[in-house]
Amino acid sequence: MGHGRKTFLLDSTVLLYDVDVIQHFKRSNVVIPSFVIDDLDKHVGQKTDFGIIARDQLHYLSDISKMGDINQGVIIDDEILVRIDTSIGSIDKKRLPHLGDLPQNRIIHLAHGMREVLDNIVVVSRSVAVRLSLEVLGIEAVDFQPPRKEIDPVSRMRTIHVDKSVIDHSYIDGHVLLADENFFNNEYVLLLAKENSQLLCRYHPREQKLIPIRRRGTKVARGILPKNLEQEIALDMLLSEDIPLVSLIGRAGTGKTLLAMAAAFEMVFDKGIYKHLIVTRPVHSLGPDIGHLPGTAQDKLKPLFGAYFDNIETIKEARNEDVGDVAEWVSCQPKIKMEAIAHMRGRSFQRSILIIDECQNCSPHEIKTLISRSGIGTKVILIGDIEQIDAKNLNRYSNGLSEVTSHFANSPIAAYSYLQAVERSALALEASRM
Repeated sequence: MGHGRKTFLLDSTVLLYDVDVIQHFKRSNVVIPSFVIDDLDKHVGQKTDFGIIARDQLHYLSDISKMGDINQGVIIDDEILVRIDTSIGSIDKKRLPHLGDLPQNRIIHLAHGMREVLDNIVVVSRSVAVRLSLEVLGIEAVDFQPPRKEIDPVSRMRTIHVDKSVIDHSYIDGHVLLADENFFNNEYVLLLAKENSQLLCRYHPREQKLIPIRRRGTKVARGILPKNLEQEIALDMLLSEDIPLVSLIGRAGTGKTLLAMAAAFEMVFDKGIYKHLIVTRPVHSLGPDIGHLPGTAQDKLKPLFGAYFDNIETIKEARNEDVGDVAEWVSCQPKIKMEAIAHMRGRSFQRSILIIDECQNCSPHEIKTLISRSGIGTKVILIGDIEQIDAKNLNRYSNGLSEVTSHFANSPIAAYSYLQAVERSALALEASRM
């Protein structure tokens, strides 16, 4: 398998965690035991994230096997050699008698046997128990953590001091050109002049210019007025048709949900730019699965989308509209769909606004799958707080919100806003800091 190269032995916990896990081991040997293939097959068909990843992994390995003899090893991109090991199918109690008959012990037996012929072997497992057992035997074992991708907590907004003439000319030219300045795609820039004049702009990737967004005053959506600069930037992203992917990141009370819903109502109901508003979220933090909750489908929506019903009521009140029972009103609106993420699999979205809430509790693969279902004319809005993660095996770096936002950080079709100012009571502000 090549001298001096490390050999990484992967178990099913790793392959079920990240569909792209193999590609992280560049210039190395990757060994997958045959019993891990069996474990993956047991998950295929399940309507869970694990089921989807298992199916994709098996298809990927099948494609690799067509490139050569995968039992001997097949070289793929980045000098990665992938091999399926069939040397062990059951536990040999004579070699390590202290280990029980648990299935997870098979990887320990295999690693122990491989160490006799290989020096640089590392077992990769997300199981603490497996890693601990291997370390006792003197075998290197590590957890799998994909490269950390930090989200820049400044909302991609910077302040630049300019001469007042620059701002004055923008009202004539409709844009601003600044020499010796490099901007990110869809970066927001606040131009300040000494005469107390200011102008908020967005760097337009297609025109490669700073385009003012305040030429006709602060934008309002459905009567909802931004309360601070962060919210003004967020609302501009939400209302811009040329930004089909928007991420709103921040603590509770920063206005993420209200702004997203106000913009969605404006573009679906008032302007007809989009045909439907679809809202979805995971159920990790709500205890039992929605199917086990009592009552009708309408009753089951209330605990899952209560915050959205509250915001719809606020949006309606801004126009002095009375809808009575909001949950009942929503259930009668053909343009609004609210469902748990588990019920969204296999769906495709055309000319719709898709709001995915609590994205920090979704895996990257889960968010990627939903985004990949977006058809022409669809806008996707990701909402979440990377400091409040309830899902197991996810952290502030590996969750779907962080991964997707980082991946699209400088894309011409995406933008994100990191909202930090809590616009609720002093009590709510202190609670958000706990």
